[in-house]
Order: sequence, then structure tokens, then C-alpha cells
Amino acid sequence: MSLRTEHIRIPDHQHRNRVSQAFNEKNTLAEMLLMALGAMDDAGDTHCLKIDYDRLYVRAGQLEDWQREVAACQSPVPILAAVWARHCKKFGHEEGVGMARVRHALSYSTLPGINDQRLQNLIQGGDGGHLCDLHIHLSGASEFTPVWLYSLAHAGTTYNEIYKALDAGGTRVNFFLHQLRTDHRQILHNLYTAAEVRMYLCRLLQTYNTRSKIPNIFLKIYRLLKGDKEYEVLTCHHPFRHPSVPGNATPVQREGAMWLHAIWILLHTHNHSLARLMHLYLLLMNQHLRLLVQQPDQYGFDQFQYITLAGAREAAESPQHVGFTARFRQFHGMYGPDMKHVEARFSPKSSPEETSQLLTRIWRDYRAATEGADPKFVPCPGCPRQGEESRLKDGAVRTRRAVRSSGYSLGLVAHFIKKPDNDGAACRHRTLRDEIFRKAQALVAVRQSLQHSNPGLYAALVGKDAAANELDTPPEVFAPVFRYLTREGISHTTYHVGEDFVHLLCGIRAVHEAITFLGLCSGDRIGHATALGLDPKFTTGEAIHCAGGQWLDTLIWLSRLLYQHPRLAVYKGKLSQLEIRIARLYTTVYKVTPCPQLPILWKAWELRAYDPRDIQGEHEPIHPFHQQERRAVLGEKSSVGDEIFARACEELQRYHHQRDQWDAVITIRPEDQPGPDLLRAVQDEIIREMRTKNILVEALPTSNVRISRYEVTQDHHLMRWLDPDDSRPAPQVVLGTDDPGIFSTTLRNEYSFILNKFQEQYPGSSEKPYELIRHLMENGACYKFAQKEDTA
Repeated sequence: MSLRTEHIRIPDHQHRNRVSQAFNEKNTLAEMLLMALGAMDDAGDTHCLKIDYDRLYVRAGQLEDWQREVAACQSPVPILAAVWARHCKKFGHEEGVGMARVRHALSYSTLPGINDQRLQNLIQGGDGGHLCDLHIHLSGASEFTPVWLYSLAHAGTTYNEIYKALDAGGTRVNFFLHQLRTDHRQILHNLYTAAEVRMYLCRLLQTYNTRSKIPNIFLKIYRLLKGDKEYEVLTCHHPFRHPSVPGNATPVQREGAMWLHAIWILLHTHNHSLARLMHLYLLLMNQHLRLLVQQPDQYGFDQFQYITLAGAREAAESPQHVGFTARFRQFHGMYGPDMKHVEARFSPKSSPEETSQLLTRIWRDYRAATEGADPKFVPCPGCPRQGEESRLKDGAVRTRRAVRSSGYSLGLVAHFIKKPDNDGAACRHRTLRDEIFRKAQALVAVRQSLQHSNPGLYAALVGKDAAANELDTPPEVFAPVFRYLTREGISHTTYHVGEDFVHLLCGIRAVHEAITFLGLCSGDRIGHATALGLDPKFTTGEAIHCAGGQWLDTLIWLSRLLYQHPRLAVYKGKLSQLEIRIARLYTTVYKVTPCPQLPILWKAWELRAYDPRDIQGEHEPIHPFHQQERRAVLGEKSSVGDEIFARACEELQRYHHQRDQWDAVITIRPEDQPGPDLLRAVQDEIIREMRTKNILVEALPTSNVRISRYEVTQDHHLMRWLDPDDSRPAPQVVLGTDDPGIFSTTLRNEYSFILNKFQEQYPGSSEKPYELIRHLMENGACYKFAQKEDTA
């Protein structure tokens, strides 16, 4: 399967020959399994791993291969254990040495990185981590192994969440499960089966320790695989026990120890029964992984969203039952502490009570993970700083000696979810507009209450964002709520946009709409912005299928850009031809003639930044926010005059009311699309505007390779933006991981990708790649969101 993913145009008989060559004369399942995991002496550089100074690393030039062909497709834990078992056997160490090494390696994360001492010094530098992850979602952050182990221990809970997701997500979730050749009932059965196989595996390993008779368990497994639903009573705790594993070991550490012990025994016995159990458990585990981790062949944002909608992560990442402590510890990394600051996204709730409970749990678990604080402690209201001397516990004030934190600082960004417009109201996204406004009001109320009761959490609430599929909701829907939050003190803004688009020009327009409608200013950021960096050669030359209204709006926006920006004056000759296309398409979309003049269409586009109900006076101005919005609309009217404003409002109503015609799909031939030169000029102009306003881009290399239009990191636009020899304008950039669990990555590995690619690009330079890495790290520290009083 890995070979087919890597080389889809090579016939299967060639793949079979390569597999035969790889396994050579390994004829038993035990030998083949040990070879596949990398535990045999003749396995070579299997899975790209090596051991240096008692630490396990990925070979620098093979990091992308490891992430694409291994970590994305299977659990890394058995492979890490196999490499340690091979190392200990080779150098004559006892099994307990390998147990200790695996346990230490899996203290926080299961994802290794490269061994580069200069990079290590930049990341840690002697006084803790220096990395700042400025784009990470708490939901989707958990690595595969802890989610898998939780699902085995709570299979029924996991099943219930998948069933609820199936009920809510309908066609999308059904389609995703169909892709994986499974359904919710089969997932539950597989979890129970895997839990029993693991239990039998642990029993078999225990019989080797005690030299007892091996129990006959394969008849029961055969019946399970045939669909038998009579399961044994399973424990919620990991069943592996061993003298070398302490009682306080985490489930992930026990899993690693179990694999090392099983591989150790298999290396010495080549026992077929043990190999069968290990192989079956691997198959069940790695099949479940496809529900949780985006595969290299699952391309695009829809495939990513299927994972988030399917519900397989919900139980294991539940704030109520699991909390966030493990995730915050995971951010330390395998060789940590790596982090200086983490800016985590959370989704606010519709009521102040629910939002307060969520934020309180996040904050407690963050402190427990980074400072070792008791999560049951509540900060004392009289204490001016969070995490210092006094706490409330059971109603009484307790004091303790202040402990210097070895952790990282935390910023919390409220992200509102984009959704399809399915309500059929006269106003586009009316239901979503009301929903996000309620959530914003709840967030403001909670933040005000925290100012004195929990100043640390109050200071951590630093920004706002909107996430999910950008094709579902345009930036205009969030503009009024973002203005409201800015006025209420949550002033920093970031916005996911320009990541997925039907045409590059549509993606560039979406980025510019976010900058314009959301009023982004100095220090604010755009998440992804792939449309600004993607070379047009990757997108031109093919017909596209697009909603006629979307293409019309894009052409109107382009005409406004060409008219208003002096640097695009060389393309003004295209305005007359563009105006003819707009007029024809306008008639096709809206069935109205004649087409209004361009200034009216431009003004109608600008008015999309307001809720149409505020423009029409439908909102009762009870809330001060609506009063302010109404005054802003009147200012727009006075700037252009009554007649143009009235006609622009008519066009705005047409845009909101005639959605069926607007959504009708048309085909746009290559000759009707802008050429590469114009697209590059438009990209450069928007980037110059961002540089002038000091708006940054949150770059997420692995996320963009999986979702956007790249095959390898080398093609990523970040490589050009950071290249000092490139003459085109580039925005300031900060790095993030997006959803590190879904993409099987860490921030250290994101930096490692960039370092490795620039070392290849500048083979004779020892300093330039590290200067670029240092620059990125400084950007992360300088441009993190913070309250103004904290910045001072």
C-alpha cells in the first residue's frame, strides 16, 4: 500500500517484485514482521530512523519520507520499539535498557525529529524552548496513539460519538466511512476485537515470562474475525505488566513497552503464534488510524474535514471526560521542552456558563501540564498573578512557595466555525450570523468576569479567528462580529483563508476580502494564504467549474483592483474587455439587463462587510453594537451619495436573494481566465498591501501539502517567501502546526523541513539556512498575540 501511494502509475507486479526483494529470504511471518518493523540486522535504514547518543531520530534527508510514508500511515510506536530492540540486541544490552529508552522517548510525544545540534541549540538555547506555535487547534491536536488507546479503553463511548457524528454529518460522514470500506458498527466491532487481541497478546507475553503453557486463544480470535459479538470483559487500563515498567507509566509508555517486549521475544524465538497476534493487532490499529490521520492520498480540505466530522476523535479529546493535560504535555515534544509560546484555538459556546466551563478546564489543564499545578486548585481572587503564591481549595486560602515555571506561555484564540448556508433565509447565512453573535456575546461576558477572578486566564484570551471550510462561508459573514469583539477588547484577529479555492484568483480575492472586510491591521494575521504564494503555473491551463455568481464577483473585484492600484496600471487595458465579460455574466446570473456600472457594483461589494439587516434597518438598535453598525452604514451612504448608495443596496439585495441563480455552475475555459503574469501581479499587489499594513501569514507546511496543491514541501510557497534571492515581494511569516494530530507533525519537524530544504538549496552555505530559521523563530516571539498591557 505504501508503494502504491508513492508510485501510483507503476503496475502491481513491479511492487510485488520490490516487496520480494526487500524481504529477500524471509519466509515466515515472524521474519517478515521483524523486517517490516526494522528490527532485523539486515533491515538497513528501514523507516528512516537512527539512534544517536541514546536518542532516536529521523535521518535528516528522509524526514519527509518518514512523515509521508510512515507516520501518516501507521502508528510510529511499534517502529520506535523495534529500532530500540534492534539497537539493544546489536550492542549486547539487556531488554530493560530498551524498555527504559522507549519509556523515556514516549514521555510526551510519539513523533521523533532530526538530530541537528545547531537547530537544537536554536530551539532550546539553555533556558527552555524557543518555539512559538501561532496556529494550533486543540481539537485535532492529539497524536494517534493516545487517541487509539483511549478508544480501545472506551470503545462504547467512541462508537456513540461516531454515531452522533453520522447522524449530524449525514452524507459527508457516510461518504468518508464508505471510502474506508467500513461503517460505525464495524468500527465498534474492530475496537472490541483489537482490545481482545491486545489482551491475548499480553497474556501470551506473560506466559513467556513465567514459562507456563501457551493458552489456545486462536479459536476465539477466529470467531471474532468472523463476526462473533461475545466479547470478554475488558479493562479500561492497559493490560501490559512487566517488572521494568513502573506503576505510574502512561498508557502510551505501556504500549511502547509492550511492543518492545513482544519484538524482543520474537527476535529470540520467531514464534509464529506471537507473530500472528502482533500482525493482527497492527492491521486493526492501522486501519483505525485512517479515521484519525489524513493520509497522503486523502487530498484536499474536504478529506481533512471528513476526519474532523467523523467523530472518531471526539471522545478522546472531550473536555469533560479527558481534558487537555495530555495535549499540553505533548507540545513539549519528544526532546523537549521545545515551546516558548502556544497560541491555541478553541470554539466558544453559545452560553456564558458553557464557555466559562470550557475556558476554566483549558486553563487548569494547561497549568497542570506546564507548571505541575494541582488542576483542582482555583486561583485566589486576591492574588495579582496567576500561578504564584495563593490558591483557593475547598473554600480556604492555601499558600505554597512560588515555583519557577519550566513550561510555555499560552494564548487562547476563539475560532468561530464556518458552515454551509442551508437555511434559505432572505439574508445569506442568517442563522450562522445570529449563532456567532450569541457566542461572541457569551465570550465577552465571560472575559469581563475573569478580569478580577482569574487574571491569568483573562490575559490569555488574546484573539479571534474563523476556521473550517472557507468555501462554505466568506469573510463578510464574520466581519460584524469581529468588529464587535474588537470594540470589546479582543482586538487581535487572524483568519483562515486562501487555503482551498476553485480558481487561484478566487483564493486571492478571499484573502483580500478578509483583509478589507475584517479590518485587519498591524500585527494581525492570515492563516494559510496559499493563494498568495502558489505559482500560477500549478493552476492554469485547465477549464474550471465554478458557481457563476462566484466568478462574477471575482471579476468585479478584479476590475476594482486594476482601477484603483497604480502598480497594476499596465493591465488597465484589460478593463474594457473585463467589463464586457462582467456584463454578459451578470445577465446570465441575475437575468437582468442592463448591467449596472462598475462603481455601483464595487460599492455593493464593499457593503458586504455589513449585516444586510443593519443596512436595511431591520435590527432593533437595542444593543449598542447595532447602533454603531447603523452609524457606520450611514457614513458609507454619505461618502457616495444617495443615488449610488441606493442602487448599490439594490445589488446587495439581489446578491442575498437570488442565490439559486448565483449558485448555478458554469464552465470557464482557459482562454477566459487571467494569464499567469496578471495573477502574479495581483498576488504581489496584495502582498505589498499586507507589508504596508504589517499583516502576517501563518504558514503551515505539512497542512498545506496535505490540503492545498503541493506534493512535497520543496514546492511550498514558504520556500520562495523566505528565499533572500527571490525578487518578488513576500509577507512576514510565522509558523504553526494547524492540527498536529491529524497531520502527524510537530513544530520542531516543521522547522526541520524548512532547514533541510534550504540546506539543499544552499549546499555551500553553512549560515544562511540557520539565519532563516532564527528569523522565523524571532517572528514567532515578536508577533504572538498579547494584551496591550502585557506587551508593555
